[in-house]
Amino acid sequence: MRFDLTAIAALTSFLIIGTSGAECEVSCEEEFPKCVNFKGCESCLEELQTDGSMLVNRGGCTVGCEPSMIMTDLCPTTTPPPPSPTPPSPTPPSPTPGDVCEVSCEE
Repeated sequence: MRFDLTAIAALTSFLIIGTSGAECEVSCEEEFPKCVNFKGCESCLEELQTDGSMLVNRGGCTVGCEPSMIMTDLCPTTTPPPPSPTPPSPTPPSPTPGDVCEVSCEE
């Protein structure tokens, strides 16, 4: 019997990584602050997406899990919106006929 190792690897990857979308486990939530203290937010948020990472192995995180509220309080996963553009300076009103002397005003 011959097995297609590529197909097995793809299926295994799908089953392990999948598209979790589920909130991270309590054990993951407990390990996350330790990771952040050691490596920082960006690295630890990346580890949540990486099979075989320290958070996955030590914290029992499911690859691709959604950070819990406690985790996002520690490391916000969304970036704040960009600042709104500075509004243009108001343009002075255009003069209307009669407001400006068209010929010498002094007579």
